This record gives sequence, C-alpha cells and structure tokens, in this order.
Amino acid sequence: MDELELYKELYYHELQIRENIDSRFTNPFSVYVILIGGMGYLIGQVSSLPDETKTGIVIMMLLAYGVSLVFTGYWLYRAYHRHTYAYVENPLLLRKLRLELEGYYEDNFEKYFSEQSSTKEELIKKDFDKNLLEKFAVVSTKNQDANHLKYRLFLKVGNSLVLNAILWALNFILITIL
Repeated sequence: MDELELYKELYYHELQIRENIDSRFTNPFSVYVILIGGMGYLIGQVSSLPDETKTGIVIMMLLAYGVSLVFTGYWLYRAYHRHTYAYVENPLLLRKLRLELEGYYEDNFEKYFSEQSSTKEELIKKDFDKNLLEKFAVVSTKNQDANHLKYRLFLKVGNSLVLNAILWALNFILITIL
C-alpha cells in the first residue's frame, strides 16, 4: 500500500468515526429529556411535604440536581455542536491544480527536467499525488482531533447522566421517606 492510499483510508476512517459518534447522540439526549421530566415530577411532589425544615432539605437537593442537569445540557451541547471537520478540496479545485501542473511542466520540461529519467506525465502525477497526500494528511489530522474531542465530551455527558440519575434517585427517596 502506498502512502497516498494510507492517508485516503485514514481520511475516510475518521469521517466514518464521526458518523458513528454522531449516531450516539440520541441515547444521551433521550436520557437527558427523561431526567428533566423526572425533575418536573419531583418538583410536583415537593408541595405535598408537611414539614418546612424537611422541605428546605429537599429543595437544596433539587437545586443540586437542577445545577447538575444544566451542566449535563452544556456538555451535551458541546459534544454535538461547534466541531469543524475538514474535507479534501472539491474536484474543480483539484482539477485546476492538475491543469496548473500540466502547464508548468509543459513550459519547463525541456528546459529543466528533460535530463531526468521521468517523463512529463510521471512528474505531473508525482507532484499531484504529493499535493493530494498533503491535503489528506492535514484534513485527517484535523478530523481526528475533532473526533477525539467529541468522544471525550460524550464521556463527560455519560458520567454526568449517571450523576443525574443518582441525584434523581436520592431526591425521590428523600421525598418518599419524608
């Protein structure tokens, strides 16, 4: 496998990982919506508490739960939005580059390159592939960085969802006991 093929595969691999990460958005978002609904249920149950001291404790726990939900929403937003991915230039720009290389070698082959063992077409292909290789390397690296950031943010979302579920359970138990 030559170097250009390697970078092409890496480029397409990173785009596939992006699709896989993006498809995982629905589950955390669904859990988040359920936990917000759970917050509404708990707030509805606070009015039935008889003792004001106990109600204060429950309200403090609900505030902690609410703040945790806000942070989870922030991480969820960050995990899905504000990521820029790079793509290889459109075919018209690549064709323009190819034509520029052809023009360059057409004008300069006899003067500078005729003593080399390579033909004009081989030199054009070599320079075009070198340029394309550089583009694939740059965009693959940028996409890889974006995917790693997105993955780390989704880990934070998952951890904060677990924390929210625990806080909801504690609030539910507290309201049920009181």
